[in-house]
Parts: sequence; C-alpha cells; structure tokens
Amino acid sequence: MRWPSFALSLCLWSLGSQAGAAEATDAHHTLAALASAQEERTTLVVQDAHGVRWVSDLTEAQRRSVPASTFKIASTLAALEAGLVEDASAILPWDGVRRDREEINADLSLRDAFHRSALPHFQALVGRLGPEAMTAFLKRVGYGNAQSDDGVEFWLRGPLAVSPLEQIAFLGAVRAQRLAASPAAQATLWALMAKRSLEGSPWRGKTGWSRPPGGPDVGWFVGALEGSAGPCFVAVRLETDHPNPATFLGKREALAQRALRVFPACLAPAVGENPA
Repeated sequence: MRWPSFALSLCLWSLGSQAGAAEATDAHHTLAALASAQEERTTLVVQDAHGVRWVSDLTEAQRRSVPASTFKIASTLAALEAGLVEDASAILPWDGVRRDREEINADLSLRDAFHRSALPHFQALVGRLGPEAMTAFLKRVGYGNAQSDDGVEFWLRGPLAVSPLEQIAFLGAVRAQRLAASPAAQATLWALMAKRSLEGSPWRGKTGWSRPPGGPDVGWFVGALEGSAGPCFVAVRLETDHPNPATFLGKREALAQRALRVFPACLAPAVGENPA
C-alpha cells in the first residue's frame, strides 16, 4: 500500500527538511515475511535506489527505542563537528582498565574504535563534549527524540530513542551532507563507516546491542550499500528478552543483507566504484 508523503513526514518529523523525505513508505510483503520468520521481534526497513522506503510493518518502523551502539554514528559526527577529533586516524586513549574484550584494551584510532564498538573510548569522547553541547547537537541534526542526560549511557539505557525509519533518514542525510553540520565532518564520518565490500559494492554500517531498564534487549544494524542504480539504506532492529549470544551478534548484519537482497538493484555493483 502506498502511503502519502505527509504520512512519512509525520513519522520523520524530527529530521525535518535536514534529512529530506523519500517519496513514500510502503509495506513490503517479503520484508514482512522475513521479519515474522525470526524468533525475535523484528523490524526491517529498506530504502531502495529510487528513494522509496519499504518496511516490514509501518507502526513498528515508526516506534522508537534506544539506539545502543548505532549512536556511534551520531556521536562521531558530534565529536568531529566540535573539533574533539580531526579525522578517522585521531587517537582515542585507553583508560587503562582491562576489560573482557581484549581488542579494545589499547589506544585506538577513531576508525578502529568505531568498528570495534569500543564503548569506554566513546563514553570518554561523549563526556568531553558534555551534555549541553550533545543535546544541542542532537536537536540541530534532528536525531530521534534528541534527549540526552549528564551520564554516558543515555544511548544504551535511555532517554535517547530513535526509530528504524529515523535511522534510515539520518544515514541518507549524512551521505547527502544535508545535516546541519559541517560537510567535511559528514564526509569524514561517511568514509570511516566503510566496511568490507558487499558483492563488489561499497558497504557501510554499524551494529548495536543493549538492554534498557525493563528490557527487552535491543539489537541493531543500520547501513548503506552503493549499488549501480544508487544508494540503498537498511535498518534492522531485533528485540528479545532472551538473546542467544551465539547467533544474536552475527544475525543483525546478516539479516540486513538478506533484506537488501529482496531488492536486486541494491546488489548490482556500481560501475566505476572503488569498493570501500
């Protein structure tokens, strides 16, 4: 069913004209079937190369929840915009506390901290920015409900919340450099989000996983694929009271790639692109 453009505008009100609006948001039966086949409560959103947003369920796609580590997309942009870091090679110092994840027990570049999802490094970075500056930034760029606090877990426990549709709109605005932030900062963020290419096309994205007070666990993947017909964007949200660590970690990105394969044009390599 085709939803009129004003309906999409209502569900993406917080991004306003900064993020731009797709032509329509449609429910897609294959995405709905893919979502319903999962053991977790699953929401899928894909924006195809023509700018149409397809959802497994519109109500669920509009519903907000904590962004978990997908917030590293916005917080990286905030740090770049504020001049706390200059580029992807900027070093984020380790606090010296040894944690179970050995790969984060070191000084890390901004790029490595992003892709390794090094929480303590980003907590320190957000702490340097401060709550007032962060709240002002979130309101300016229209990220979710733009609510933060004076702690360093507001993206894990709340009050910050964002919907899958808003995640897609935010990514699209970063790529097009339409946010109320420096174009150079947006370009730097976009470049450092690069992952290993997917079927010959540049592939970018970020995972997230947290359990806010009262549950359930919330798992995310949000990303973008540059295909021959143009960019495609995808958001996956999984919610469950009993996540299986053996499968939950990898399932987020794998499901995002399955959702993109519903739209063959998204997977066609872009001519002349250098895969990121």
